[in-house]
Amino acid sequence: NVQVSLDCSQEKRLPDESEQQLATRVAREFCRMCWHDSSLVPELKYYRPSAQRTANGKSLYSMHAKCIVVDQEVALVGSANFSKRGRMRNLEAGAIIRDTHFVHSLMATWMDAERELEVISGVFVHQDEHRNQ
Repeated sequence: NVQVSLDCSQEKRLPDESEQQLATRVAREFCRMCWHDSSLVPELKYYRPSAQRTANGKSLYSMHAKCIVVDQEVALVGSANFSKRGRMRNLEAGAIIRDTHFVHSLMATWMDAERELEVISGVFVHQDEHRNQ
């Protein structure tokens, strides 16, 4: 099971575009640029506060975390962004952590953030069918 949580704060919201529509657009771009394995369909979510905008169109909140947890045993925490610049131009670093206490603490932090995440559906063809297999 793979869950990807996306930040929408850097993307301009189009006129009359809802937060959910903005998140779907960000998710489609993420998948187009970064997710090429159609056999492994992630559950896509977005950080709701990052899609909200002030009257002048600015985002006040963003999600800056970059981490991966594998099998509840290993964590990768790093600086890399899933962007063209992050993949092609920036010098990034990451640490693999094999400390169960740390990994469980990291997972608990994400569980706390869960109330601010919302599922994005319809990005992958047959997304829900893959998830239920």
